[in-house]
Amino acid sequence: MDTFQLWFKTGFHHIIGIDAQDHILFLIALCASYFFPDWKKVLLLATAFTIGHTITLILVTLKIIRIDSTLVENWFIPLSIMITALMNVSQAKIQTKMSIKYLVAILFGLVHGAAFSNQLSELLTSNRAEWFGIGTEKTGITLPLFAFNVGIEVGQVLIIFIFLILAFVFTEILQVKKLTWTTFASGTAFGASVSIWLSRLL
Repeated sequence: MDTFQLWFKTGFHHIIGIDAQDHILFLIALCASYFFPDWKKVLLLATAFTIGHTITLILVTLKIIRIDSTLVENWFIPLSIMITALMNVSQAKIQTKMSIKYLVAILFGLVHGAAFSNQLSELLTSNRAEWFGIGTEKTGITLPLFAFNVGIEVGQVLIIFIFLILAFVFTEILQVKKLTWTTFASGTAFGASVSIWLSRLL
């Protein structure tokens, strides 16, 4: 298996693994008020989120900036999920402009990128880096960084696709009202994020 494949798999498993539950919850909160007819809007929001976390992933991995990972994972990521979930609920009364949602997705993408970079930075500074082709003149850091990010994005799109299928089943087949579904999904993400936040603080 070549360097790209190895780092792609690392990024993919990072976003769909059990340790990535907070990132999955954010994606659920981000998509909770959308359905299959809105797939373009969902992809644009996901792209905005991608832009944000890619920037931070690059800056942290290349050690251009330093971020307190404990502060990010214990406070900022759970908070980003809570705010996004609350935005979905408030949208029923106040129509939030898409431009604002894109901005929020980019800002929270910056936050989540710091968490994504933790695993990558640990691999880059460990002996295991040699397994992935790091530290050699042949590959350098650019290809692994790119492959890791692509793996994250593929996993992210997969999660969004599965969520939209569930939304279709509940709202179109089981005839659950869309507002009820959005409230349920947002409430679940909010409650789970509170649980994660408390577990990390206690």
